[in-house]
Amino acid sequence: MNILQDYLTIYERYPLGEYLPKEARRARFEALRDWELFPYEALPSAEALQDFVFANEDKVLLSVPFFKKLRSIWAGGEGCAAWFARLLLHLREGLNTAWALDLETDDLISALLADDPDDPQGLTLWYDTLRKGFWFSLHELPWAILLDDDLPTELARIDEFETLSQRLGKDDRAMIAECRMFYNALADFRTHKEQYKGLEDYLRAHQLPLRYSFR
Repeated sequence: MNILQDYLTIYERYPLGEYLPKEARRARFEALRDWELFPYEALPSAEALQDFVFANEDKVLLSVPFFKKLRSIWAGGEGCAAWFARLLLHLREGLNTAWALDLETDDLISALLADDPDDPQGLTLWYDTLRKGFWFSLHELPWAILLDDDLPTELARIDEFETLSQRLGKDDRAMIAECRMFYNALADFRTHKEQYKGLEDYLRAHQLPLRYSFR
């Protein structure tokens, strides 16, 4: 029995995107459940799985149970293989599928860049992840929870982001400058916080901008 062909046969019999009566929907559900539970001995190669996905992504539901059934093919250590990371990013709901498979965005990035340090998808995903993290942290400034790690680690991450931003031809100079200013300020405030009523008081005392709401 061929695990991929059997999966395709279910959707050939009960097509996606077509109206199915209740009995047919139930039959498809039961067929998929049986497929998930059947102990297939022979599993496809990574190449065969990729070919199947690209050839049938509009014909079958590339669901979380589908990929869980084939985990031994795409898993790589604690994350996943680079080819599988690229496959997920190709799919419309790839990131949601990754999270449901207990794969973090960092897992995908690590897989891609370990395979090819210049991988465009990996670099772009890493850039987007870092940028969103910095942007979010600035808006958390009023609650004085800007830093996740120690100051040197955070500043090194900013340096990394600056290099990546320049490499990708982005202009994040304003945000990077704010991160450096506020990260240093918050670290200093934490060291001397007993001298101030709060972070807002510290920023005013040092004539630093109050760009983010403290109300």
